[in-house]
Amino acid sequence: MQLIAKKDYNKVKPLFKNIKHSIPIVFSLLEGNSKGVIYVDNINKPQTAFIYLTDCFCYIVGNHLNTKFNEQLKDFIHNTYLPHLNNNELIIFTFNKAWDLQLSCVLSDLKSIKIKRVVYDFDVSLFSKSTIDCQLPSDFCVKKYNGDNIKNLKLPVLSSWLSTEKFLQNGLAVFISYKTEIIAYCYSVYAGNNNVEIDIFTKEQHRGKGYATYLAKYFINECLKKGLRPNWSCWPEKKSSMKIAVKLGFTNKQELPVHLWASDL
Repeated sequence: MQLIAKKDYNKVKPLFKNIKHSIPIVFSLLEGNSKGVIYVDNINKPQTAFIYLTDCFCYIVGNHLNTKFNEQLKDFIHNTYLPHLNNNELIIFTFNKAWDLQLSCVLSDLKSIKIKRVVYDFDVSLFSKSTIDCQLPSDFCVKKYNGDNIKNLKLPVLSSWLSTEKFLQNGLAVFISYKTEIIAYCYSVYAGNNNVEIDIFTKEQHRGKGYATYLAKYFINECLKKGLRPNWSCWPEKKSSMKIAVKLGFTNKQELPVHLWASDL
């Protein structure tokens, strides 16, 4: 396993050419929008790659029969990756069944478990037909993050981005406010390859009023104006998130296998 420099990330991109999920997450790192690292079997001609987005998910892609890489990956996870984890959790995605089976072997000594991640496809025609019952109170307003207000709002929309400048260039965020209070916000937690991964949050005392759906629709309209494709994924227990997704034209629900290790398992 070799750590590949950011200037060489284009050599890794072909391995992710035909992936069917996590496009904005993976390409946010490949395009230099997010924090993380990439390890490959060969810097000049990568055939296998392991990518890690800081404090987030990991992905593995390429030749699953790369025995040397698999052995090195196992050693790396045990002796380098896990001892330096900030959140005591390892979450790895694959892109095909062959890698899913191979990863089970690589992680066999860790007592990891398999869980599911829900992902959707976006249907713009269904979105255009969607209706929102929510009406914002007259003293509420929707605003966009921009260079003038983003530093004063102190919300975690930048935690996954490499810098404020990268976010302002390639990201998007909107919020509902009442006077000086932020009621809800929706933003591109990751962005890459003309895709954005949506994250949304509503303050607890304002939940159940339709604000999240209202704001998400506003956000998606802004994405479409910019030629960006929205992506929606969540954990299966997030029932409210799945309901919003369906309302807004996300369809073809799938459950991806995910490998999870946690210190408290």
